[in-house]
Amino acid sequence: MLLSATTVVYPQGELPAAVRDVASAGLDGIELQGHHALWLLADEAREDAFRSLLARSGLRVSAVMLGYLDSEEALQQLSRVVDLAARLGAGTVPVLPPRNGTADDAAFIELLGRLAHHAEGAGVRIAVHHHLGTLVSDAEDIDRLLDATLGLPGVGLLLDTAHLALHGPGLEEHLRRWSGRILHAHLKDLVADHGVNAERAGPRDAQQHFRTPGEGALELGSVVRTLAIEEARPWLSLEIETFHRPPLDSLLIGKATIEGALQ
Repeated sequence: MLLSATTVVYPQGELPAAVRDVASAGLDGIELQGHHALWLLADEAREDAFRSLLARSGLRVSAVMLGYLDSEEALQQLSRVVDLAARLGAGTVPVLPPRNGTADDAAFIELLGRLAHHAEGAGVRIAVHHHLGTLVSDAEDIDRLLDATLGLPGVGLLLDTAHLALHGPGLEEHLRRWSGRILHAHLKDLVADHGVNAERAGPRDAQQHFRTPGEGALELGSVVRTLAIEEARPWLSLEIETFHRPPLDSLLIGKATIEGALQ
């Protein structure tokens, strides 16, 4: 099992703090989010300094994420992120589908195909992040996506435990069906009384209900055990979107929960 953590809650320019905390928690890697990717891309010297920081920490970059793939401009930006990921040794770039009402399936798949061919040349895979309030949100949407992308090189799924749980139970059954296509995973918990209507909610409407693994209502044990033996060898990434305690404490709780699930 390869375990990393996202940098969602660390402000732009605070990568040293994120690296320090993730390394201190004993994780294997760090996943860069869009604000950090853009910060690195803006200055070659920053990228060099970050690479040196990684070398000293012993961490690897599990993935580099930017945002929604919903336009020509987004495609160009994501192509730059793919190249950054390749330079940093990250094998995966997650992408968010278009928000509901901004594009249709055909337009998204066309953009995705062009990005996938660019990524193939860089040795990077593209993982579509199913997400509340987008074209790919529930299990049925994911099935449709995976069918539509069978012919695209290196395209698969980013599984997010909390986002999928918003649509109801049955995660283990879905995992069996998607075996081999899961390229990356965001592990986060969800409070029991979230009250989110997943069919009507926008992309950020559930954010305040997400928790560190082990601090919500989800039973993540069987999910973690299944992901740990996936043939695609996905990185498992702790995604802590809001800190309810000091960052390092949250990372340690999440790590202990995930590792405990494998014992």
